[in-house]
Amino acid sequence: MSIGSVAVNRIRCLFRILLAASLATGAQAAAGQAAISSASPEATAAGAEILRRGGNAADAAVAIAFTLGVTEPAMSGLGGQIQFLIRRANGDVIALNGSSFAPALTDPEAVRNEMNPYQRTTVPTWLKSLEFLWREYGSGNIAWRELIEPALGHARDGFVQGEFRQKVFLRHENDLAGFLSAGHMPADSAIEQGATIRQPQLAATLEKIAEGGSEVFYRGEIADLIERDMIANGGWIRKSDLARVSDPVPMDPVSASYRAYQVHSFPPPAGGWVMMQTLKLYERQRRENWTAEAERQAMTRAIFLAQRDRREHPVEDFDDYGEFLERKLSEQYVTALLEQSHNTDTSGRESNGGETTHFSLIDADGFAISATTSINAYYGVRVAAPELGFLYNSYMDDFTFGDPAHPYAIAPGKPAYSSMSPSIVTQGGETVLVLGSPGSARIISAVAQVIATYAENAESLDALLAAPRIHVTGGGSLYLENPDWLPIVESIGLEYSTPSNDLTIEGRNAYFGGVHAVGRLRGEWQAAADPRRDGASLVLEN
Repeated sequence: MSIGSVAVNRIRCLFRILLAASLATGAQAAAGQAAISSASPEATAAGAEILRRGGNAADAAVAIAFTLGVTEPAMSGLGGQIQFLIRRANGDVIALNGSSFAPALTDPEAVRNEMNPYQRTTVPTWLKSLEFLWREYGSGNIAWRELIEPALGHARDGFVQGEFRQKVFLRHENDLAGFLSAGHMPADSAIEQGATIRQPQLAATLEKIAEGGSEVFYRGEIADLIERDMIANGGWIRKSDLARVSDPVPMDPVSASYRAYQVHSFPPPAGGWVMMQTLKLYERQRRENWTAEAERQAMTRAIFLAQRDRREHPVEDFDDYGEFLERKLSEQYVTALLEQSHNTDTSGRESNGGETTHFSLIDADGFAISATTSINAYYGVRVAAPELGFLYNSYMDDFTFGDPAHPYAIAPGKPAYSSMSPSIVTQGGETVLVLGSPGSARIISAVAQVIATYAENAESLDALLAAPRIHVTGGGSLYLENPDWLPIVESIGLEYSTPSNDLTIEGRNAYFGGVHAVGRLRGEWQAAADPRRDGASLVLEN
């Protein structure tokens, strides 16, 4: 580790200590307290400050999302999308679908490898979704500008990225040459040495949004600049596409029982149903007093079968999928899957390795929010409008190309394929766990494993999130964070693969997700940030 990395880690650790000392008595909180976990300490602090000022979970979520968009620019921001799963204090669980979509000029016959960066971005919906959450579910105590001020301050005055964000930057530094040369991320010394990073164009854009709300982005000055940039660079998005962005659609979650719990997650076009099918497959195999090896084999088999089922039999109708999902999660269907052979086929299309970020929180009144937000791949398509400073997403990459009959075929107006699985777990009518993860298809694997382990009467949320993970693709490629588990491959017949390890911190690889969660364990609330990332968590006194 470089001297710069050590300095960054010391700063991050000091920040966490001061934050915890000022806002909480420890890692746990009793009922009636609030808890937050997000992927950057700056974002967690922003959410905590909003709660201290009298805001609720919706207010805090908006502040967290804006701050993540600045302090984790590789993962989310104005150019992307966000999905909220909320559970209100009255017990209602609502999915707010903020999916981005292909612009009207999208060519259905496009070839993925021939598209330029500006053609690889869907119409961003992120800002509209945040404004809707604040307007419809906010406390009414916090002004719009107040929610943006923490992010605006970090864009204008700078922030110091932690070890994970630094590693991501080093991986993609060459890809960002044009973005950096345009002055979008100036630093007082080399970025990889833990310098203070500023984003002046993004700060100016956030200032406009603080004054004019989403209207300036979708119909006003910012929309004009996006259209001009797209036309100049052969992109497909136009101001008319931006004007078509509507408020996120409130939807019923996908809900299913798992042991003594009720699990709620995100409906199509997201991946919540696949995560729940994984849990159902695991539960169907569960035995009393089974060994750790048997548990791992069962989870490996469950992940593989669910991912393969999604690959071979995807949701075909994003508007009418009730009967489809009821069948997919039924005991009869799950049993039939387990009776199938484990034939593998790694030749088909798998995830392009998309990335994202996640945060979870619950306020003192029991209003819980699980939110996954993304520009898809690290740094999206790695370009930005010169005057605006935010990166465009790369969600067009996730469509299916060359097969117009496929449910995920590229076409104007369609939402992209997604594995987002923001989730909330309840027991006896009470929220007990709020979680989610980044990582494309690894989202599904990570969330399912954490929920399954939580249900085994876990004692520590930190330990739960730090435990090694497994991922299996729909084609049968198996990835193990702990290579000592290799016998799983031999016993089930999967193809062992190894992910890149350049984003590994203390033996934990960010390939396997970044779960941020708050939950009740043994009657007390805890908050935990995944040690694979730069996150921070805290519990606030009532």
